[in-house]
Amino acid sequence: MRHSEPLYCVKKEFRDHLNRTRFGWPLHKVVTPWARKYFGTAWASGTYSRMRQGHPATEETIQKLISYIKIGDDSSPDLPECRAIWNEYLCGKTNKNLASLSTGEILHVICEPATSASIVTTVRDELMHALDMVGDFIKVAWQPRRFVKHCQSPEHVQMAVRWVYIQAARLNTNPELPASEAIRVAESDVLKLPMSKYLDQAIEWWKFNPWTVLFAADRGTRIGVCINLPVNDEAYIRARLGTPATELCAKADLLSTSPQLIVEALAMRPREIATSVQNPTRCMLIAFVCQQAWLTRVDGLAKSVPMRLLAVGGTPENCDRLLAAKYKPTGTKMARTGVDLYERSLSLERKLQKDYAVYVQWRGLQSLLAYSKTPEG
Repeated sequence: MRHSEPLYCVKKEFRDHLNRTRFGWPLHKVVTPWARKYFGTAWASGTYSRMRQGHPATEETIQKLISYIKIGDDSSPDLPECRAIWNEYLCGKTNKNLASLSTGEILHVICEPATSASIVTTVRDELMHALDMVGDFIKVAWQPRRFVKHCQSPEHVQMAVRWVYIQAARLNTNPELPASEAIRVAESDVLKLPMSKYLDQAIEWWKFNPWTVLFAADRGTRIGVCINLPVNDEAYIRARLGTPATELCAKADLLSTSPQLIVEALAMRPREIATSVQNPTRCMLIAFVCQQAWLTRVDGLAKSVPMRLLAVGGTPENCDRLLAAKYKPTGTKMARTGVDLYERSLSLERKLQKDYAVYVQWRGLQSLLAYSKTPEG
């Protein structure tokens, strides 16, 4: 079985630059919980310290570190000083700073491909981390009622769509927009589709399959919206080529389950709706993965039939999340909005180590969700 992705080592020159002061590397006790909260997973025990010593790390691991430096909370201990030290090195090498460089560009400035001599240990670490992830999802799948909350009426779907429009405008323009203004901006400038038209489609999707439009929740409290569409081959190809899927994805394009999903929308509840949930990002991730696992219950998944997930990039932060989750740019854009499209595929024919771990996780989730009672609203 070959390795799932290229491995990189942080360049000695860059490590020496960071090690000149105690502020060069972010604190492990801060960056690791942040990565787990922001991406849903962090890294295996010891990986961060070995990366700092020059040992190989996966592209995903390094991207998570870079993302923390780029978009981490400024109130985090030592992050402003740390960011300044990274900027000093990057400006010297590229004449650009953190804000103007993509995560991938930064990776190739500060890292170099790993040599084969040190890869064996990293493969072991990655496999142990994958097994940890499987265990985490198996634990949460026993209690889907906690994280998944179905829409019980068209009014619930309307609430979900309203959240999608408010968050789309706030994330892409001004986070302080009032809700009514955010909806107007989303209709005219961001999603470029009247909310009433989107709502009609969403209700059609929900009536066809209640799992397509649902709320992420924590112990009954709605904290976000997940919309995934299981589609036929023609609809998926059309969407991947950049045809505006939300305008064309009708009931005839949907299947009850499919190896091909269009990730239509993810949105947190608007800030003016108070909640006491401590880690809403984790709840969103769990609900999102449970939804995708349930909608991809097809024979031969990832064996004779590859699984494919299509998503829009949207904000730079969302692009970083997609890259960390193994989505790849398709090179195409959504025609209506001009937003970049990303795709995640899973096929055991490639004999990639991490694909096998994800497959075990996926199938385990599907089995446990089938065993559990269907979550209600």
